[in-house]
Amino acid sequence: MRKITDSHTPSSRTVNTTLYYILSSSSMAPLLDRRLSSEERAHLESSLNYADHCFSGHATMHAENLWPERVSSAAQILQLVTLWTLTLQKRGCRVLVAAGAHGAMQGMVLSFGGLQFTENHLQFQADPRCATQQLCPERDPLQPGPH
Repeated sequence: MRKITDSHTPSSRTVNTTLYYILSSSSMAPLLDRRLSSEERAHLESSLNYADHCFSGHATMHAENLWPERVSSAAQILQLVTLWTLTLQKRGCRVLVAAGAHGAMQGMVLSFGGLQFTENHLQFQADPRCATQQLCPERDPLQPGPH
């Protein structure tokens, strides 16, 4: 892991741990359900491919309450899950959150850099002065083709 020089940016370990807590606490991942019909699968995938108006707000990369370095109890994990769910829903990611773990992951990635997807346009909403770290997202869900 690369050392983070900005004290307000969470380390990769903190980001991965938080993602693990949120995704493992998700009660649903409908795209992984083998009983899902091809029509239902297509509908869910289309909702993930059109994340309109998600994420509207400041980048979450510097929101220390969303990326805690230490979580020591189940109650704190549940509180973190609730905080993330509310944050995503209030910032235009309601459709993604309703899609389960896959949507939550997509919303969290968009929120990290303050990326907002509107009218087939991806916009960087973060203050460039705060973007001192190199961000390298992989497997862009907005790009057509195999992932």
